[in-house]
Amino acid sequence: MKKNLPDAIEILPAVVPEFVISEFKRATDRPLLGGGLMRTEKDVKSALANGFDGVSVSRQSLWNLT
Repeated sequence: MKKNLPDAIEILPAVVPEFVISEFKRATDRPLLGGGLMRTEKDVKSALANGFDGVSVSRQSLWNLT
């Protein structure tokens, strides 16, 4: 990560322990996106509450959550 400066980093699957997200946050200042294995609004909200800056989902019903 030190040689490349991506716009964001996507972690797959998004259903990971909170400490994994914390480790990435300590290692980079890039936004972290969670992707994969999210099927419900609860899954998305949990991923965001655990520290992801955003999520990527393929289920259209989850695209415009606020």
